[in-house]
Amino acid sequence: MQPLETNTLIFTNLSEQTFQDNGKLLLKWLPVKPQQLVLLSSFGRILCVFARTVDAREIKKRHKQILDGCSIGIYYGLPYAEPGPERYLQVPELQRNFLLSPPGSPPVGWVQTHEKPPISEDEIASAFSHVSLADFTLDGGRLVDLD
Repeated sequence: MQPLETNTLIFTNLSEQTFQDNGKLLLKWLPVKPQQLVLLSSFGRILCVFARTVDAREIKKRHKQILDGCSIGIYYGLPYAEPGPERYLQVPELQRNFLLSPPGSPPVGWVQTHEKPPISEDEIASAFSHVSLADFTLDGGRLVDLD
């Protein structure tokens, strides 16, 4: 089964140098300038969106070629189009308002349970004192200005 060709490519197995120079090394290597370039350094990936699927198809042919000493992987991502009004969820037409009745009486013998009191700030602070995120890092990606 062939992957769906899209205008979005994901580059993998890239060198650290590629991320340190904001993807300029990859941009020089590409024959076509992408519309968007997103560095996902925590994942070791770069996401490129091209104007046309044909451009992405030509670059995809470079899969497993060497860039900065690494055999890079190139994979199709989900298709991307500039968001417009038609891409957002539309409010449905109002057809009819229904009035909902209040709930009936509880069954015979039903007893309301007592809720526990809310957790105090001291209990929350105690629980979080055991959690450490000192070694955890994850960036949200950097959108590179291509102009």
